[in-house]
Amino acid sequence: LDDSFRWIGPNVAATGALGKEEYLAAARFFDLRSAFPDLEYRAHDFRIDDDEPLTVRFTARTVGTMRGELRLRTETMPPNGKRLRCPPEAISMTFDENTGKLTKMCSGFTME
Repeated sequence: LDDSFRWIGPNVAATGALGKEEYLAAARFFDLRSAFPDLEYRAHDFRIDDDEPLTVRFTARTVGTMRGELRLRTETMPPNGKRLRCPPEAISMTFDENTGKLTKMCSGFTME
């Protein structure tokens, strides 16, 4: 991730974006890989806009099985063995032209 990285999602849209350190801290806090060790994002339909060649847009449909504790903001859910199947999600990733590092990611916007 570039030092200027920002994440934009539906839960932060009203307050702006998460910076690099905030995003990484959130990823460590929720630790989805521990809760869903078989997590797959199933990304597909990759496309590049002619007007924004450094931005890749794609669709993902995340699936996984809850085999570990899921830490939420105010509680922790015990493993239940249930299969997670999220609705299709629109994601975009923008990269720095010189370094190739990720500068912006928009995700969490479901298409259903």
